[in-house]
Amino acid sequence: MPFSVLLGGERLIPGGYDFEVQWQVNKRVYGLSEALEITAEFSCTEGREGCALEWNMGTRKLGEKREWYELDGEIVVKAFQSAARGENFESKGVKGDDWIRYVTYPGEGGLGVRLTRREKMVEFSPERVRAFLRMVEDVQCARAWYEKLMVAEEVPEWTKQARPPATDQIVVTSRLGMVEAGELRLFPTAYYYVNSQRAGSGIGGDVSYGEKRYKEPRPAGILVNYLARLKSRIEAGSVSNFPLVIPQGRGVKFLVATNQQENYADIEMVEGDRRVNPFKYLGVGDWSARLKEEQLIEMDKIAQKSKLHHQWMEEHMHLFYEPKKRMLADDLQFEVKMKVQDGEEVGAHVHLAVGAIRPYSKQKVEMSVTFPAFTLPDLPLGDDEVTEFVNACIAANKQQNYHAVVRGEVPMEIEAEELYGVWTVKVKRGNARVVYSPQMGARLIKLMDQAKVARKWYSKLHGLYDLPDESEEACPSGATGTELVLKVGSAQLAAGRQGRINLEGRVEQTLGGEVQVVKEFVYHQGSKKVVLGTALSAELQPLLREALQATKQSEVYMNGWGDPDGEHFSLEVDEREKIIDFTYVPEAGAETLHLTIDYGSPQRVLDLLENVEKTGEWLGQNQKLFFRQDE
Repeated sequence: MPFSVLLGGERLIPGGYDFEVQWQVNKRVYGLSEALEITAEFSCTEGREGCALEWNMGTRKLGEKREWYELDGEIVVKAFQSAARGENFESKGVKGDDWIRYVTYPGEGGLGVRLTRREKMVEFSPERVRAFLRMVEDVQCARAWYEKLMVAEEVPEWTKQARPPATDQIVVTSRLGMVEAGELRLFPTAYYYVNSQRAGSGIGGDVSYGEKRYKEPRPAGILVNYLARLKSRIEAGSVSNFPLVIPQGRGVKFLVATNQQENYADIEMVEGDRRVNPFKYLGVGDWSARLKEEQLIEMDKIAQKSKLHHQWMEEHMHLFYEPKKRMLADDLQFEVKMKVQDGEEVGAHVHLAVGAIRPYSKQKVEMSVTFPAFTLPDLPLGDDEVTEFVNACIAANKQQNYHAVVRGEVPMEIEAEELYGVWTVKVKRGNARVVYSPQMGARLIKLMDQAKVARKWYSKLHGLYDLPDESEEACPSGATGTELVLKVGSAQLAAGRQGRINLEGRVEQTLGGEVQVVKEFVYHQGSKKVVLGTALSAELQPLLREALQATKQSEVYMNGWGDPDGEHFSLEVDEREKIIDFTYVPEAGAETLHLTIDYGSPQRVLDLLENVEKTGEWLGQNQKLFFRQDE
């Protein structure tokens, strides 16, 4: 049965609620990168006439220490629209104690927009101005959709001018009423959210006292949520005699104390850094109020009402947005290794390392060249070393002698000379001496050019919802001669004075196109790094689950696996300290490791093991993100 029928309404959207929809606008889709942080918020109070759209905009480039700095969204839109029309624009807006100057400036192909705050400045080129306005158009289409949706009796038709936003982060809230206790007013809301990791629902809301409104969403929401469930918790006898303390900002607290015999709750908001005696009668702070039994009953009804709302939202969330998953997760790190063949041997690797700079989720793509035949194969060549190597190959092809020494972290000597009637390029680096054919230089240059194109492709992928078009300037690497490693993550299993053991998970695609899931337990002691036996992972997983369960239930547990005369380990739960003693012997005669597994480690390890398997399945279905399919 539709929720609107339960509430006696005729609209598609439940009657009796004031809806608010907030969604994240993916700036990377429009090429705005970190220059702008944007959320759009649509609210509806009384049908179409009560609909409104607000912008929340900011930039990190004007903030202190790269913090988010709020902008005047209305002025930003006007400035960009003026630039697009070719009209000069200048305005000032104030946020906090600072003036921000918004002005258009001549750019390549039109007018750009410049924002300045003190000595800091951020510029938007004409191309970015056009991209911003495309984003504005998409948001206005979402607004037109919601205006239809809020008064519709059936699902409206999606059109180019009116459609739900395509996003992976959205929150839909609706007000459930208001409860007053003297000067204290509570505004409960039911909310349903979806983000790139999970979805869920809950009760939140705002709080006001007198003329002052407390808009801190988290602590105010926690207070409303707690009060909405307080009556049923009192009746169940699950409320502590100590006050509930909810911090709100620096030095500010909400305190809630209950009288379980007379069914009322005292609420106080305390400012300052003073200690509060939990047994002292409340009412000595900045403000205080009492929720009597009838008000607790009203809050309890609101909690029941929110259950109906959440049930309806679970079934109809598709009305509010077009679900989109990003092509690559913000925190995904991977490596692409392209090889240069010299006969049957791998002469060089062009290596692309792709990761995110946290907490800003800005992608970073690094490119390097390594020679696997050297003593230190993972030490990349510098630009000078690559240049001199190519110069030597060019000289050898012309049958000319060439000699160069590059003084880097490890000195590298390069020489082109004729050897037994054949022109070759000799390279000395560390303890290695390697001879290459002159054709190696041309192959390396060609592969580096291909890697530059692939680097642009991987840079474009990050943050996008849909696969971009391939071009000569940006396309994935060829599958032939390319290796891929997805770094899923690392989790500490055990630690102690003797070192630590980490689980390291990754997914690899080999040269033959086969996807391999790799789960390794690695022992670290200073610079020493040893991969433990491959059988350990499979045997340890079920025992970790048993030990974790025993730890949660404070039960005695001891189990182990392996050959007493070879590799073996044991787990023993200390039920009082809620820790697990881990003993491991790598092989016969080896040192016994005595380490400790803390309470949260087993679950983190098990989650990572599961995530590695899921990533392997995901890569098998999404190889086109990383490799051209025609090779």
